Amino acid sequence: MAVAKEFLGLSLVERPSFVPASGFLFNHQFKRRLHPRIDTSLSMPTARLGLEMLLGRRPDPCSHCYYSPSRKFYPQLYRPQGQQKGLSALADDQKNMEKLQYEQVRAEYGSSTRSQDGNAGLSKAVGTFIQFTRPYASFGSIVGIISASLFPVEAIGDLSPKFFLGVLQAAIAAMLMKTFVSGINHLYDVEIDKINKQHFPLASGEYSTETAWAITCAAALLSFGIGFMSQSPALLCGLLMCFIFGSVYSVDLPFLRWKKNPVLAAVCLMFIDMFSVYIPSFIHAQRYLLGRSIVITKPVILTTVIMCVHSIAIFIFKDIPDTEGDKENGIQTFSTEHGRQKALFVGVNVLLIEYAIAIIVGASTASTLFSKFASVVGHCLLALALWFRSRSVDVMNNSAAFSFYMFIWQLFYFGNVLLLLYR
Repeated sequence: MAVAKEFLGLSLVERPSFVPASGFLFNHQFKRRLHPRIDTSLSMPTARLGLEMLLGRRPDPCSHCYYSPSRKFYPQLYRPQGQQKGLSALADDQKNMEKLQYEQVRAEYGSSTRSQDGNAGLSKAVGTFIQFTRPYASFGSIVGIISASLFPVEAIGDLSPKFFLGVLQAAIAAMLMKTFVSGINHLYDVEIDKINKQHFPLASGEYSTETAWAITCAAALLSFGIGFMSQSPALLCGLLMCFIFGSVYSVDLPFLRWKKNPVLAAVCLMFIDMFSVYIPSFIHAQRYLLGRSIVITKPVILTTVIMCVHSIAIFIFKDIPDTEGDKENGIQTFSTEHGRQKALFVGVNVLLIEYAIAIIVGASTASTLFSKFASVVGHCLLALALWFRSRSVDVMNNSAAFSFYMFIWQLFYFGNVLLLLYR
Protein backbone atom coordinates (compact mmCIF):
# COMPACT_ATOMS: atom_id res chain seq x y z
CA MET A 1 0.00 0.00 0.00
CA ALA A 2 2.85 2.34 0.81
CA VAL A 3 4.36 1.71 -2.57
CA ALA A 4 0.99 2.28 -4.27
CA LYS A 5 0.46 5.54 -2.44
CA GLU A 6 3.96 6.65 -3.34
CA PHE A 7 3.35 5.84 -7.01
CA LEU A 8 -0.12 7.40 -7.24
CA GLY A 9 1.17 10.56 -5.59
CA LEU A 10 3.29 11.31 -8.63
CA SER A 11 1.85 13.08 -11.67
CA LEU A 12 1.61 11.08 -14.86
CA VAL A 13 4.55 12.70 -16.59
CA GLU A 14 6.67 12.43 -13.43
CA ARG A 15 6.39 8.69 -13.45
CA PRO A 16 9.71 7.40 -14.70
CA SER A 17 8.16 4.85 -17.00
CA PHE A 18 5.69 7.24 -18.69
CA VAL A 19 7.88 8.38 -21.61
CA PRO A 20 9.14 4.97 -22.80
CA ALA A 21 5.73 3.38 -22.24
CA SER A 22 3.74 6.05 -24.08
CA GLY A 23 6.34 6.01 -26.87
CA PHE A 24 5.99 2.23 -27.04
CA LEU A 25 2.21 2.46 -27.49
CA PHE A 26 2.39 5.46 -29.84
CA ASN A 27 4.86 3.74 -32.17
CA HIS A 28 2.43 0.91 -32.79
CA GLN A 29 -0.40 3.26 -33.69
CA PHE A 30 1.90 5.42 -35.86
CA LYS A 31 3.14 2.40 -37.78
CA ARG A 32 -0.43 1.27 -38.30
CA ARG A 33 -1.33 4.59 -39.98
CA LEU A 34 1.89 4.94 -41.95
CA HIS A 35 1.94 1.36 -43.20
CA PRO A 36 -1.65 0.05 -43.10
CA ARG A 37 -0.62 -3.23 -44.71
CA ILE A 38 1.58 -4.11 -41.75
CA ASP A 39 -0.18 -5.95 -38.96
CA THR A 40 0.73 -3.71 -36.03
CA SER A 41 -2.28 -4.49 -33.89
CA LEU A 42 -1.36 -4.88 -30.26
CA SER A 43 -1.60 -8.42 -29.10
CA MET A 44 -2.73 -9.06 -25.55
CA PRO A 45 0.81 -9.67 -24.20
CA THR A 46 2.10 -6.59 -26.03
CA ALA A 47 -0.75 -4.41 -24.76
CA ARG A 48 -0.21 -5.68 -21.25
CA LEU A 49 3.49 -4.88 -21.56
CA GLY A 50 2.80 -1.30 -22.58
CA LEU A 51 0.15 -0.68 -19.96
CA GLU A 52 2.29 -2.08 -17.17
CA MET A 53 5.17 0.15 -18.26
CA LEU A 54 2.80 3.12 -18.29
CA LEU A 55 1.73 2.35 -14.71
CA GLY A 56 5.30 2.16 -13.53
CA ARG A 57 5.53 -1.61 -13.30
CA ARG A 58 8.22 -3.61 -14.98
CA PRO A 59 6.33 -6.70 -16.13
CA ASP A 60 7.68 -10.12 -15.54
CA PRO A 61 6.51 -13.69 -15.99
CA CYS A 62 6.21 -13.60 -12.16
CA SER A 63 3.04 -11.59 -11.77
CA HIS A 64 3.90 -10.63 -8.17
CA CYS A 65 7.13 -8.89 -9.19
CA TYR A 66 7.12 -5.20 -10.02
CA TYR A 67 9.42 -2.22 -10.07
CA SER A 68 8.77 0.66 -7.73
CA PRO A 69 8.70 4.23 -9.09
CA SER A 70 10.86 5.29 -6.20
CA ARG A 71 13.58 3.02 -7.66
CA LYS A 72 13.66 1.03 -4.36
CA PHE A 73 14.21 -2.68 -4.84
CA TYR A 74 12.51 -4.99 -2.40
CA PRO A 75 14.32 -8.20 -1.67
CA GLN A 76 11.19 -10.31 -1.78
CA LEU A 77 10.38 -8.88 -5.23
CA TYR A 78 13.85 -9.30 -6.69
CA ARG A 79 13.79 -10.55 -10.27
CA PRO A 80 16.48 -12.91 -11.47
CA GLN A 81 18.85 -11.65 -14.21
CA GLY A 82 17.87 -14.50 -16.54
CA GLN A 83 14.28 -13.35 -16.60
CA GLN A 84 15.37 -9.82 -17.55
CA LYS A 85 17.32 -11.18 -20.49
CA GLY A 86 14.32 -13.27 -21.54
CA LEU A 87 12.10 -10.19 -21.67
CA SER A 88 14.74 -8.29 -23.70
CA ALA A 89 15.01 -11.16 -26.15
CA LEU A 90 11.22 -11.14 -26.55
CA ALA A 91 11.26 -7.42 -27.39
CA ASP A 92 14.10 -7.97 -29.90
CA ASP A 93 12.11 -10.74 -31.59
CA GLN A 94 9.13 -8.41 -31.86
CA LYS A 95 11.29 -5.70 -33.46
CA ASN A 96 12.82 -8.19 -35.89
CA MET A 97 9.36 -9.41 -36.86
CA GLU A 98 8.14 -5.88 -37.53
CA LYS A 99 11.28 -5.10 -39.50
CA LEU A 100 10.76 -8.14 -41.73
CA GLN A 101 7.13 -7.19 -42.30
CA TYR A 102 8.13 -3.63 -43.14
CA GLU A 103 10.78 -4.77 -45.62
CA GLN A 104 8.29 -7.11 -47.28
CA VAL A 105 5.67 -4.40 -47.69
CA ARG A 106 8.32 -1.96 -48.88
CA ALA A 107 9.43 -4.44 -51.55
CA GLU A 108 5.84 -5.00 -52.65
CA TYR A 109 5.18 -1.27 -52.70
CA GLY A 110 8.34 -0.71 -54.72
CA SER A 111 7.30 -3.22 -57.36
CA SER A 112 3.81 -1.70 -57.42
CA THR A 113 5.29 1.77 -57.85
CA ARG A 114 7.50 0.58 -60.68
CA SER A 115 4.47 -0.97 -62.35
CA GLN A 116 2.51 2.27 -61.98
CA ASP A 117 5.44 4.25 -63.36
CA GLY A 118 5.59 1.88 -66.32
CA ASN A 119 1.88 2.32 -67.01
CA ALA A 120 2.21 6.10 -66.73
CA GLY A 121 5.14 6.03 -69.16
CA LEU A 122 3.17 3.96 -71.65
CA SER A 123 0.17 6.26 -71.36
CA LYS A 124 2.38 9.30 -71.94
CA ALA A 125 4.01 7.68 -74.99
CA VAL A 126 0.60 6.89 -76.50
CA GLY A 127 -0.63 10.43 -75.84
CA THR A 128 2.46 11.92 -77.48
CA PHE A 129 2.01 9.70 -80.55
CA ILE A 130 -1.64 10.72 -80.83
CA GLN A 131 -0.67 14.40 -80.72
CA PHE A 132 1.88 13.77 -83.46
CA THR A 133 -0.47 11.87 -85.79
CA ARG A 134 -3.64 14.00 -85.27
CA PRO A 135 -6.10 11.09 -85.55
CA TYR A 136 -9.11 13.38 -86.00
CA ALA A 137 -7.88 14.19 -89.53
CA SER A 138 -7.22 10.51 -90.27
CA PHE A 139 -10.68 9.60 -89.01
CA GLY A 140 -12.18 12.22 -91.34
CA SER A 141 -10.48 10.56 -94.30
CA ILE A 142 -11.63 7.12 -93.16
CA VAL A 143 -15.26 8.29 -92.90
CA GLY A 144 -15.01 9.85 -96.36
CA ILE A 145 -13.53 6.68 -97.85
CA ILE A 146 -16.26 4.48 -96.37
CA SER A 147 -18.94 6.89 -97.57
CA ALA A 148 -17.55 7.08 -101.13
CA SER A 149 -16.98 3.32 -101.29
CA LEU A 150 -20.64 2.63 -100.53
CA PHE A 151 -21.96 4.72 -103.42
CA PRO A 152 -21.41 2.05 -106.11
CA VAL A 153 -23.03 -0.69 -103.99
CA GLU A 154 -26.30 -1.71 -105.67
CA ALA A 155 -27.32 -4.82 -103.73
CA ILE A 156 -26.61 -6.50 -100.43
CA GLY A 157 -24.68 -9.16 -102.33
CA ASP A 158 -22.03 -6.57 -103.24
CA LEU A 159 -20.96 -6.44 -99.59
CA SER A 160 -18.63 -9.41 -99.91
CA PRO A 161 -15.51 -10.17 -97.85
CA LYS A 162 -13.43 -8.96 -100.81
CA PHE A 163 -15.26 -5.64 -100.72
CA PHE A 164 -14.75 -5.15 -96.98
CA LEU A 165 -11.08 -6.11 -97.25
CA GLY A 166 -10.56 -3.63 -100.09
CA VAL A 167 -12.23 -0.82 -98.13
CA LEU A 168 -10.15 -1.71 -95.08
CA GLN A 169 -6.95 -1.54 -97.17
CA ALA A 170 -7.94 1.90 -98.47
CA ALA A 171 -8.78 3.15 -94.97
CA ILE A 172 -5.50 1.94 -93.42
CA ALA A 173 -3.44 3.30 -96.31
CA ALA A 174 -5.18 6.69 -96.05
CA MET A 175 -4.66 6.78 -92.29
CA LEU A 176 -0.94 6.16 -92.72
CA MET A 177 -0.68 8.80 -95.45
CA LYS A 178 -2.45 11.31 -93.21
CA THR A 179 0.14 10.46 -90.56
CA PHE A 180 2.83 11.38 -93.09
CA VAL A 181 1.09 14.68 -93.86
CA SER A 182 0.79 15.46 -90.15
CA GLY A 183 4.43 14.54 -89.54
CA ILE A 184 5.67 16.79 -92.35
CA ASN A 185 3.62 19.63 -90.93
CA HIS A 186 5.12 19.08 -87.45
CA LEU A 187 8.66 19.02 -88.82
CA TYR A 188 8.37 22.30 -90.72
CA ASP A 189 6.23 24.13 -88.13
CA VAL A 190 8.39 23.64 -85.05
CA GLU A 191 9.01 27.35 -84.52
CA ILE A 192 5.32 28.16 -84.96
CA ASP A 193 4.29 25.40 -82.56
CA LYS A 194 6.69 26.71 -79.91
CA ILE A 195 4.43 29.77 -79.78
CA ASN A 196 0.99 28.30 -80.49
CA LYS A 197 1.17 24.70 -79.29
CA GLN A 198 4.06 24.16 -76.88
CA HIS A 199 2.61 20.77 -75.91
CA PHE A 200 3.21 19.30 -79.38
CA PRO A 201 5.88 16.56 -79.42
CA LEU A 202 8.60 18.45 -81.32
CA ALA A 203 7.90 21.82 -79.72
CA SER A 204 7.98 20.32 -76.22
CA GLY A 205 11.03 18.14 -76.88
CA GLU A 206 9.17 14.83 -76.39
CA TYR A 207 10.24 13.79 -79.89
CA SER A 208 13.58 14.50 -81.47
CA THR A 209 13.78 15.51 -85.12
CA GLU A 210 15.20 12.08 -85.97
CA THR A 211 12.29 10.30 -84.28
CA ALA A 212 9.75 12.48 -86.09
CA TRP A 213 11.40 11.83 -89.46
CA ALA A 214 11.49 8.10 -88.77
CA ILE A 215 7.76 7.96 -87.97
CA THR A 216 6.87 10.17 -90.94
CA CYS A 217 8.89 8.21 -93.50
CA ALA A 218 7.76 4.85 -92.12
CA ALA A 219 4.11 5.90 -92.41
CA ALA A 220 4.57 6.96 -96.06
CA LEU A 221 6.39 3.74 -96.99
CA LEU A 222 3.77 1.55 -95.32
CA SER A 223 0.98 3.49 -97.03
CA PHE A 224 2.49 3.06 -100.47
CA GLY A 225 3.21 -0.59 -99.70
CA ILE A 226 -0.48 -1.23 -98.98
CA GLY A 227 -1.37 0.66 -102.16
CA PHE A 228 0.87 -1.60 -104.27
CA MET A 229 -0.46 -4.71 -102.57
CA SER A 230 -4.06 -3.73 -103.34
CA GLN A 231 -3.27 -3.74 -107.10
CA SER A 232 -5.64 -0.80 -107.46
CA PRO A 233 -4.29 2.11 -109.56
CA ALA A 234 -7.10 4.33 -108.26
CA LEU A 235 -6.08 3.78 -104.64
CA LEU A 236 -2.41 4.23 -105.45
CA CYS A 237 -3.08 7.48 -107.33
CA GLY A 238 -5.12 8.79 -104.42
CA LEU A 239 -2.25 8.10 -102.01
CA LEU A 240 0.21 9.76 -104.38
CA MET A 241 -1.97 12.90 -104.64
CA CYS A 242 -2.21 13.10 -100.86
CA PHE A 243 1.58 12.71 -100.60
CA ILE A 244 2.21 15.46 -103.16
CA PHE A 245 -0.26 18.04 -101.90
CA GLY A 246 0.56 17.31 -98.26
CA SER A 247 4.22 18.01 -99.01
CA VAL A 248 3.44 21.09 -101.08
CA TYR A 249 1.42 22.50 -98.20
CA SER A 250 4.17 22.24 -95.55
CA VAL A 251 7.66 21.74 -97.05
CA ASP A 252 9.70 24.96 -96.96
CA LEU A 253 11.27 24.93 -100.43
CA PRO A 254 11.05 27.33 -103.38
CA PHE A 255 7.54 27.38 -104.92
CA LEU A 256 6.29 25.18 -102.09
CA ARG A 257 4.91 25.77 -98.57
CA TRP A 258 1.56 26.91 -99.91
CA LYS A 259 0.30 27.40 -96.38
CA LYS A 260 1.92 30.85 -96.45
CA ASN A 261 -0.81 31.99 -98.85
CA PRO A 262 -4.43 31.54 -97.76
CA VAL A 263 -5.76 30.98 -101.30
CA LEU A 264 -3.12 28.39 -102.21
CA ALA A 265 -3.57 26.68 -98.84
CA ALA A 266 -7.34 26.38 -99.39
CA VAL A 267 -6.80 24.99 -102.90
CA CYS A 268 -4.29 22.50 -101.56
CA LEU A 269 -6.67 21.17 -98.92
CA MET A 270 -9.53 20.94 -101.44
CA PHE A 271 -7.35 18.93 -103.83
CA ILE A 272 -6.42 16.55 -101.03
CA ASP A 273 -10.09 15.78 -100.32
CA MET A 274 -11.13 15.71 -103.96
CA PHE A 275 -8.31 13.69 -105.52
CA SER A 276 -7.21 11.53 -102.61
CA VAL A 277 -10.44 10.64 -100.79
CA TYR A 278 -13.78 10.71 -102.58
CA ILE A 279 -13.17 10.15 -106.29
CA PRO A 280 -10.29 7.63 -105.89
CA SER A 281 -12.24 5.68 -103.25
CA PHE A 282 -15.33 5.57 -105.46
CA ILE A 283 -13.35 4.29 -108.46
CA HIS A 284 -11.43 1.83 -106.27
CA ALA A 285 -14.69 0.30 -105.02
CA GLN A 286 -16.54 0.41 -108.33
CA ARG A 287 -13.86 -0.92 -110.65
CA TYR A 288 -11.41 -2.92 -108.56
CA LEU A 289 -13.64 -4.28 -105.80
CA LEU A 290 -16.98 -4.75 -107.60
CA GLY A 291 -15.57 -5.24 -111.10
CA ARG A 292 -17.85 -2.73 -112.84
CA SER A 293 -17.13 -0.10 -115.45
CA ILE A 294 -16.04 3.31 -114.18
CA VAL A 295 -19.00 5.69 -114.20
CA ILE A 296 -18.74 8.86 -112.12
CA THR A 297 -22.29 9.41 -110.86
CA LYS A 298 -24.02 12.64 -109.95
CA PRO A 299 -24.23 11.87 -106.19
CA VAL A 300 -20.46 11.34 -106.07
CA ILE A 301 -19.79 14.67 -107.76
CA LEU A 302 -22.21 16.51 -105.45
CA THR A 303 -20.72 14.84 -102.39
CA THR A 304 -17.20 15.79 -103.45
CA VAL A 305 -18.18 19.41 -104.03
CA ILE A 306 -20.03 19.72 -100.71
CA MET A 307 -17.16 18.18 -98.75
CA CYS A 308 -14.63 20.42 -100.50
CA VAL A 309 -16.65 23.42 -99.31
CA HIS A 310 -16.48 21.98 -95.81
CA SER A 311 -12.69 21.67 -96.23
CA ILE A 312 -12.50 25.43 -96.85
CA ALA A 313 -14.31 26.05 -93.56
CA ILE A 314 -11.98 23.64 -91.75
CA PHE A 315 -9.02 25.53 -93.19
CA ILE A 316 -10.38 28.86 -91.89
CA PHE A 317 -11.13 27.55 -88.40
CA LYS A 318 -7.84 25.64 -88.17
CA ASP A 319 -5.78 28.82 -88.27
CA ILE A 320 -7.72 30.80 -85.65
CA PRO A 321 -5.88 29.31 -82.61
CA ASP A 322 -2.54 29.74 -84.44
CA THR A 323 -2.88 33.46 -85.14
CA GLU A 324 0.00 34.70 -82.96
CA GLY A 325 2.53 32.13 -84.15
CA ASP A 326 1.55 32.59 -87.79
CA LYS A 327 2.02 36.36 -87.51
CA GLU A 328 5.50 36.03 -86.01
CA ASN A 329 6.58 33.56 -88.71
CA GLY A 330 5.13 35.44 -91.69
CA ILE A 331 2.29 33.00 -92.43
CA GLN A 332 -0.67 34.70 -94.07
CA THR A 333 -4.02 33.29 -93.06
CA PHE A 334 -7.53 34.67 -93.03
CA SER A 335 -7.24 35.09 -89.26
CA THR A 336 -3.94 37.02 -89.38
CA GLU A 337 -5.16 39.27 -92.20
CA HIS A 338 -8.70 40.02 -91.03
CA GLY A 339 -8.84 39.07 -87.36
CA ARG A 340 -10.31 36.20 -85.42
CA GLN A 341 -13.88 37.44 -85.24
CA LYS A 342 -14.05 38.01 -88.99
CA ALA A 343 -12.57 34.55 -89.61
CA LEU A 344 -15.23 33.00 -87.37
CA PHE A 345 -17.98 34.90 -89.19
CA VAL A 346 -16.75 33.86 -92.64
CA GLY A 347 -16.19 30.23 -91.64
CA VAL A 348 -19.66 29.86 -90.14
CA ASN A 349 -21.30 31.38 -93.20
CA VAL A 350 -19.34 29.08 -95.53
CA LEU A 351 -20.70 26.08 -93.62
CA LEU A 352 -24.24 27.47 -93.65
CA ILE A 353 -23.99 27.85 -97.43
CA GLU A 354 -22.75 24.26 -97.63
CA TYR A 355 -25.73 23.01 -95.62
CA ALA A 356 -28.14 25.02 -97.78
CA ILE A 357 -26.69 23.35 -100.88
CA ALA A 358 -26.86 19.94 -99.19
CA ILE A 359 -30.53 20.48 -98.28
CA ILE A 360 -31.45 21.44 -101.84
CA VAL A 361 -29.49 18.53 -103.32
CA GLY A 362 -30.95 16.07 -100.84
CA ALA A 363 -34.53 17.20 -101.52
CA SER A 364 -34.07 16.90 -105.29
CA THR A 365 -31.66 13.97 -105.67
CA ALA A 366 -32.51 11.41 -103.00
CA SER A 367 -34.36 8.45 -104.46
CA THR A 368 -36.92 7.81 -101.71
CA LEU A 369 -39.19 10.01 -99.62
CA PHE A 370 -37.49 8.83 -96.44
CA SER A 371 -34.05 9.72 -97.84
CA LYS A 372 -35.28 13.19 -98.81
CA PHE A 373 -36.78 13.78 -95.38
CA ALA A 374 -33.76 12.46 -93.49
CA SER A 375 -31.31 14.47 -95.60
CA VAL A 376 -33.22 17.73 -95.19
CA VAL A 377 -33.87 17.32 -91.46
CA GLY A 378 -30.34 16.08 -90.77
CA HIS A 379 -28.62 19.01 -92.46
CA CYS A 380 -31.02 21.47 -90.79
CA LEU A 381 -30.04 20.05 -87.41
CA LEU A 382 -26.34 20.37 -88.25
CA ALA A 383 -26.87 23.98 -89.31
CA LEU A 384 -28.72 24.77 -86.07
CA ALA A 385 -26.03 23.11 -83.97
CA LEU A 386 -23.38 25.16 -85.78
CA TRP A 387 -25.29 28.39 -85.32
CA PHE A 388 -25.90 27.99 -81.59
CA ARG A 389 -22.35 26.81 -80.90
CA SER A 390 -20.81 29.70 -82.84
CA ARG A 391 -22.74 32.25 -80.76
CA SER A 392 -21.11 31.09 -77.51
CA VAL A 393 -17.51 30.49 -78.62
CA ASP A 394 -14.77 32.89 -77.50
CA VAL A 395 -12.36 32.91 -80.42
CA MET A 396 -9.90 35.10 -78.52
CA ASN A 397 -9.27 32.14 -76.21
CA ASN A 398 -7.05 29.57 -77.93
CA SER A 399 -8.52 26.62 -76.03
CA ALA A 400 -12.07 27.63 -76.89
CA ALA A 401 -11.12 28.24 -80.52
CA PHE A 402 -9.49 24.82 -80.79
CA SER A 403 -12.50 23.18 -79.17
CA PHE A 404 -14.73 24.82 -81.77
CA TYR A 405 -12.38 23.56 -84.49
CA MET A 406 -12.85 20.01 -83.15
CA PHE A 407 -16.61 20.59 -83.26
CA ILE A 408 -16.31 21.43 -86.98
CA TRP A 409 -14.65 18.05 -87.50
CA GLN A 410 -17.58 16.36 -85.78
CA LEU A 411 -19.94 18.10 -88.19
CA PHE A 412 -17.76 16.78 -91.00
CA TYR A 413 -18.17 13.20 -89.76
CA PHE A 414 -21.96 13.45 -89.49
CA GLY A 415 -22.17 15.19 -92.86
CA ASN A 416 -20.47 12.24 -94.56
CA VAL A 417 -23.07 9.89 -93.10
CA LEU A 418 -25.95 12.06 -94.31
CA LEU A 419 -24.52 12.23 -97.82
CA LEU A 420 -25.08 8.49 -98.18
CA LEU A 421 -28.78 9.36 -98.51
CA TYR A 422 -28.06 10.84 -101.95
CA ARG A 423 -27.73 7.35 -103.45
